[in-house]
Amino acid sequence: MKNYLIIFIIFIYSQLCFSQNQIDVLFIGNSLTGYNNMPGLFKSLSIETGKNVSVETCLKYGLALRHIIDNSSVIDKINEKNWDYIILQSDDITAFDDMYHIEINTLTKFKEYIHENCATTKIIYEMIWGLRDGVNIQGEGYYSYEQYINKIYDGTLYIANELDLIIGPVGWAWRKCRQDRPDIELFSSDKAHPAYPGSYLGACVFFNIIFGERIENNSFYGTLPESDAVFLQSIANDIVLNDLELWNYSQGTFTDIYDTKKSSIIGIRTYPNPTNGITNISFELVNNSEVQIEIINITGVIVIKKIFRNIEELEYQIDLSNQSNGLYFIRLTINNQIVVKNLIKNN
Repeated sequence: MKNYLIIFIIFIYSQLCFSQNQIDVLFIGNSLTGYNNMPGLFKSLSIETGKNVSVETCLKYGLALRHIIDNSSVIDKINEKNWDYIILQSDDITAFDDMYHIEINTLTKFKEYIHENCATTKIIYEMIWGLRDGVNIQGEGYYSYEQYINKIYDGTLYIANELDLIIGPVGWAWRKCRQDRPDIELFSSDKAHPAYPGSYLGACVFFNIIFGERIENNSFYGTLPESDAVFLQSIANDIVLNDLELWNYSQGTFTDIYDTKKSSIIGIRTYPNPTNGITNISFELVNNSEVQIEIINITGVIVIKKIFRNIEELEYQIDLSNQSNGLYFIRLTINNQIVVKNLIKNN
């Protein structure tokens, strides 16, 4: 049944747009990202739902972002192509408020490098998970796991908000998992790196934050028992999608089934998404054009259709109050170009 549902959704996508352009994602980090090939797990989850993604990594084991900011191989990788998303993995520096300025300076330089290469690249700042048994900090004393992850949470939000970065709340999803299912061991034997379930949960979080949608009936479980994988998927769904504003989702992480680098449409946004009935879509166009907006349910039925003529920018309110919960598609037709975005209604 799961496979039939996936095939059906892929079919609907194929009917909605001429082709799904590839989404290019780059992970920059160290062994915390590299353990269990977390980027590869993200790719497998994405492919399982029919998404066309290319995932690459630039990993410098043992080094934090501040140590590699001027590394020529890192800069070359950033300049290699016009990335749709670049994920920057943080480290424990986010737990120390007297060091925030170091990370802010580092990320400011990363933003400059990234946006000099491609102004439309969306940057996601990953919140990490701390240490399994807490930590002794010289001059401050012992912090339990719960105290330490809260310090990391506070620091990540502060730094990301200072720089208008999207947050990938992996560490916060770990915290929720440890509260609800302590039998699932997220940490490896060194009590710092992720075990396979921890990497899988991180991959689920990035699926949510990049595609802006729930992981539903995804049958890629890797080496996990189905029940554990489904539980981890649900944790990511809840942590990410229930607090999109908290993670700065509105700053610009929007999944579009079209090539943002060649499009005549600029800055497309849907918010809130998921929605409980009312959502807004806004965008600008390179030139005055006619735009047709269609809202299509999962069965392919057009539930809303609207045409706007000779416009250069638009903000339009979509009302799904009388529609059932579930996945919808927003299809925009601009001249001969078709753009499709996901929209979830979930009361």
